[in-house]
Amino acid sequence: MNVSIFDDRKPWMKEEDRLMTCAWFCPLYRKCSSRFGRDCKRFGGPEIPKIRR
Repeated sequence: MNVSIFDDRKPWMKEEDRLMTCAWFCPLYRKCSSRFGRDCKRFGGPEIPKIRR
């Protein structure tokens, strides 16, 4: 059995989910300028976040 999952939501909804992943789960959210969401290195993704001082 093969199951395919499609995300047919609007692009702004997908962008909002990406930002909310950072806001809810990352303690560095206020200092981060990149806000990659699930692609962030802190969440197991390939992108390294840029942190402001």
